[in-house]
Amino acid sequence: MDRAKLRLSEEEMDLISRADWILTKNRLMERVGELLASLQGEQWRCLQQLSNPLPAEVIKVPAKISRGENYEGLPWMVLDLPRYFTNEHQLAIRTLFWWGHGFSVTLVLKGRYQEMYCDNIYKNMGILQQHQWYLCTSQDPWQHHFRSDNYTPLSSLHTDEIKTILTSHPFLKMAHFIPMARWENVWELVMREYAMVGRSVVDDR
Repeated sequence: MDRAKLRLSEEEMDLISRADWILTKNRLMERVGELLASLQGEQWRCLQQLSNPLPAEVIKVPAKISRGENYEGLPWMVLDLPRYFTNEHQLAIRTLFWWGHGFSVTLVLKGRYQEMYCDNIYKNMGILQQHQWYLCTSQDPWQHHFRSDNYTPLSSLHTDEIKTILTSHPFLKMAHFIPMARWENVWELVMREYAMVGRSVVDDR
């Protein structure tokens, strides 16, 4: 091994010599997990209040909180409720925390669910634009960053472009981003967007 690669900068040496910052990171991730767990209960109540219930096969799949350490090198945690994933058909509303970036609320539709709710989304596009939602225009459904090669603001797309994406894209992903600076209000902000997308897409209000 090239011994030069073992050399550390002063900052790197300081970090590798300390355990406190890793322990702090672990505590913060535990708090994010507690936040998502509390959101899970409220999101389930929100789904129960929909006048147009979700399909039975979707409702019976329990919510899931997952976590990892390496989405673009950074820790993440996600709550999926509802969550229905097969190769051909998908319906999920995902609350994602991404270290160093913030939170997002994402609607995922594919197959029969994309067909089922596409018209509702198009009909309620105005309120989704007002709430600063983004539309996924990439071909990779597992990318969650908000750079321009993945998401485009709905407000910047022409109605014909939106309709084409809604009907012809192999999947449908829409998301709302909440920056880390809004941490103090993140619970309320997540639930506001979660309830709004439920009313606009599922209930068609």
